[in-house]
Amino acid sequence: MKVKLINKEITSNFIPELLKERGINDVEHFLNPTEQDLQTFKDLVNIDKGVKLINKTINNELPYALIVD
Repeated sequence: MKVKLINKEITSNFIPELLKERGINDVEHFLNPTEQDLQTFKDLVNIDKGVKLINKTINNELPYALIVD
């Protein structure tokens, strides 16, 4: 199988270098986030619909699974 690399070849410091290649400028902060970096769940799109659906399945004792992307 032939593979074409889209990033430069990384030979040392793999994680920091890969993160820089992926557009993370402040690698140290990215790897050590602070409390101010947390986002409230209320800002998530359709979270209210998801909560209602989970409550409905729990109250009716139906099986369910959460898939996080």
